[in-house]
Amino acid sequence: MDFYQYKPLKYDWSIRLIQFDSDSTREHDSNVLAVHLTEAQLDNDVDFEALSYTWGGPGGSSFIQVGGRMLRITSNLYSFLKRLREDGRGGDRARPYWADQICINQSDIAERNRQVALMAQIYRQSQKTLVWLGETDDDVHLALKVLREIDDLGFGRDSLLGTALPRVVQSAELLLGSQQNSANQMQLCLYNLFNRAWFTRAWVVQEVAVAGDCTVRVSGEVFRWESLDLAILALASMDKKTQGTMSGSLVLKTKAAAALRHIQYCRKEWTSRNAQKRQHDFLYLLGRLSPAMECTDPRDRVYAYLSLQQEPQVLEADYALSVDEVFVKTSFTIAAASKCLDIFAFTRYPPIGPNSATSQAPSWAIDWRMPSTMSSLATKVNSNFCASGDFQYYPSHSSFQQLDGILSVRGRVIDMVSATFVGHQFPRAGDPLALMECLEHHEVLQMASHLYPEQSNPAGESSNTLLYHGVVKVLLCYDRKLDDADGRWNEDLESALKVLEAYKSGSAKSSHDKSFGVKSIDGSETALLRRFTSKTNRKSMRTLFLTRATQMLGLAPPLSRVGDLVCIIHGSRTPIILRAAATPGQFHVMGQAYVEGWMHGENITWREEEGDVFQLC
Repeated sequence: MDFYQYKPLKYDWSIRLIQFDSDSTREHDSNVLAVHLTEAQLDNDVDFEALSYTWGGPGGSSFIQVGGRMLRITSNLYSFLKRLREDGRGGDRARPYWADQICINQSDIAERNRQVALMAQIYRQSQKTLVWLGETDDDVHLALKVLREIDDLGFGRDSLLGTALPRVVQSAELLLGSQQNSANQMQLCLYNLFNRAWFTRAWVVQEVAVAGDCTVRVSGEVFRWESLDLAILALASMDKKTQGTMSGSLVLKTKAAAALRHIQYCRKEWTSRNAQKRQHDFLYLLGRLSPAMECTDPRDRVYAYLSLQQEPQVLEADYALSVDEVFVKTSFTIAAASKCLDIFAFTRYPPIGPNSATSQAPSWAIDWRMPSTMSSLATKVNSNFCASGDFQYYPSHSSFQQLDGILSVRGRVIDMVSATFVGHQFPRAGDPLALMECLEHHEVLQMASHLYPEQSNPAGESSNTLLYHGVVKVLLCYDRKLDDADGRWNEDLESALKVLEAYKSGSAKSSHDKSFGVKSIDGSETALLRRFTSKTNRKSMRTLFLTRATQMLGLAPPLSRVGDLVCIIHGSRTPIILRAAATPGQFHVMGQAYVEGWMHGENITWREEEGDVFQLC
C-alpha cells in the first residue's frame, strides 16, 4: 500500500485545505473518499470551513486517498467527510475544509507546534465552523425533532432569553405532549445526544469559542449552535415548572451539560465587543476548563486553551516537552508573567490519582490531570484577599529550564500547626436547632474555647457563641472586605447566625420572623440557612487547624498535619501551608490556607526585601 507523504509547508502562516476530487463527487456508489490538499496563507482572504469533531478511540480507523495515496484517519472523521461529500454532489462549488487530523502532519513536531499556535486564527477566520456529533440512532431521534423545532424559531445569539425561552418551552411542550411527559421525554432524548463524546473534548472549547458562525450536524440534520443552548435552558425551565417531578434532571447534571456551559462562557467572552478586555484570567480559566474536559494527550489540558490567553500571550505549545515539563513551564510562566502566586490555589501535595506514582513535577507546579482544589477556598480571579499585601513574586530565573524543579520565593513563617480537625458536614436540611447543636458540639469548639475568653466580650454574648461565630467564619473563608453582590453573602452570614440564635432562644418559631426577614421552609429550615450550610459544606473537606504560638484558627489543605508551617509568601493572596522536605532548606507546597486576621496583609511588619528565602520543591 502506497501511503501519503506530507510536503513541508512553505510559510509559518500556511495551512493545508481539503478538497474532494471531482471523480469522488460524481461516483455516487463509491466508498472511497478521494481528496487532495492545497496550501493557503492565512494572511490572505481564504474561503474555507473548519471542522470540529472527536478523533475517536484508537481502535476505529479508515483510509482515504490523498493525491492518489492512502492516509489513515479515524472512523469518526471518515463518516463526517462522507456526509460532506454527499452534501457536495450536484453543487457547483467545491468547498475546501480544514481538519487538524489531515491538514497537520502529526508526526512533525515542529509543524504541529506552529499549527496549534494558528488554530484560533483558523477557526476565527473560517467562513463557518461545522460541529459533528456523529450519526443518528433511535436514542436521539426525538432530540433531533426538538432541536429542529427550536431551530425553526430562528432565535439568534443576541435574542433576549425573556422573549425566546417561553416560546421555545411552549414549542417543545406542544411537540412532545403534556408538560410532565414532555419534560421527561425531552430529558431522556437530549441526555443521549448530549452524552456524546464531543461535548467533553478539550479542543472543542476554543474551536467554538472563537468561531463566528457555528452549525451543528447529526447525520444529515443541521442546526444552529444557539439551538443547543436554548434546548438546555428550555429543559431547565420545564424542570422548574414540574417542580422536580422529572426523573432526576439527568441532562442538567451531566458532564456534557457542564461542558456546554463552559463553551458558552468562552464563546460569550470571544464574541463580546471588547474582546481585548476579556475579564477572565487565563490561570482561572484553565482551572475551570481542564478538570471538566477530556483529552488523550495530558499536555492538551493546557495546549487546547492557549488561544484563550489574554494579550500578550506568554505560553506556546511545544510537544517536544514531556507532560511534567509542560506543567512546570505553564505554572512558572503564569506566575512570572503575573508576579502573583495564585498557582498555589491549584496545587495538591502529596499528589493523588492514577498518575501520582509517575509524576515527577514539583509540589508548586499544577498537575492539570488532577481535580481542581480551587473551589475549596474563596480565592478566585476577583478575590479581595491579599495576605502578602503589596508584595509581589519576582522570579529568580528567566526561564523554567533554569529552575531545576526549585521555585525560589520570599516570605515569612507566621506560625506552626499545632492541632488539626477533620472536615465536618453540617445538616443540609431539617430543624435549625440541629444545625445550632452541630455547631456547638464541633470538636474545634470543645478544644479551642480559650480563643474567645469571656472578658473580651463586652456585649455580654457567651464565649461559646463568639467561638462558633469564629469557626463558621473560618469555614466559610469569610472576607470582610467584599462589597457589592459578594458583600451580601457576608450580610447573609451575620443574619444566619442571628437566626440560629433566635431559634436557640425560642424567639423565632413562626414561619416568618420579621426581625430577620427570613421565611421558614416547611417550618424547619430557612432559605438563608440552606445557602449557609451549602457553602459551609463545600469547605468541609479541608482541615481546620490551630497554630502553636499565636493560637490562630484556620483552614488548610486536606492532608495538612501537625508541624506544617503557616507562611506568608510574597505574591500569594492567601497564607500558604509548607512542609519541610527531606533536603534541608527545601519545602513542599501543601496549598492555600485561610487564617483569620491574616487575609488582607494587616499583620505584615517587615519590608519586602526582608522576607526570608524559601526553596520550594
